[in-house]
Amino acid sequence: MAAVDFVIAGAGHNSLVTACYLAKAGYSCTILDARPIPGGGCATEEILGPGYGIDTCSTGHTLILQNPLIRLDELGLVEEYGLSYLHPDPVAHVALPDGEQITMSLDLDATVAEFARYSQQDAESYARLISEFDELRPLLGDARSGPVGMAPSMRDLLRDHPRGGIWARRMAMSARDVILHEFTSPHVRAFMGWMAFQTAVPIDQAGTGFLPYQITAPRQARSWSIPKGGSGRLTDALVGFLVNRGAEFRYEARVESLIL
Repeated sequence: MAAVDFVIAGAGHNSLVTACYLAKAGYSCTILDARPIPGGGCATEEILGPGYGIDTCSTGHTLILQNPLIRLDELGLVEEYGLSYLHPDPVAHVALPDGEQITMSLDLDATVAEFARYSQQDAESYARLISEFDELRPLLGDARSGPVGMAPSMRDLLRDHPRGGIWARRMAMSARDVILHEFTSPHVRAFMGWMAFQTAVPIDQAGTGFLPYQITAPRQARSWSIPKGGSGRLTDALVGFLVNRGAEFRYEARVESLIL
């Protein structure tokens, strides 16, 4: 291998984003991946035949839209490489075992009315949950947007917040306990439990109490944020950026160990 500034182990989207910023700063990069294609879990593949693109892992890109990568289009992925996102409405339609169904719409009033079919109290609790997340949103941004070890912790930020004690308690609770506390209808509880489980973290685990807020509220605001053309369009844009800056890709190249 010719001399290169950085060798990137893996061509998943996180690795590709890292390589893009390195390339933008003028460093040379070689990206290795064990698969024959880039993207890792962010790939759209024709596994059923030519012309039928299937997202083989991720589909909704719900968090990355808040990243300056997309929000400020720092790499030109939107303007120069054609990346765009769709925001489906309805957001979700959940069928429950007893035949009942709940539809979540981008229109908050419509979603609240849907919950009111099961419990007016739960409808009001849902509207309050969405509203209360607005006071948590900037704290989450401050705690999670800085370099690891350099950003203030969520606990530190909550100490100075007028309702910090309430949020600290919720943060220590499980998502299940929060849902049982806030909602009464078994149908609404089931729906909120499904929403809270989107990260595949057990909702009865202590410390997951933010999940009903930080997953549900952004979905209510922006739906699932699906890349137009499939999940792999993000990968295509990142790869295009790197190729245009001379980065080298080596596929079917398994990394056996890292020398630190």
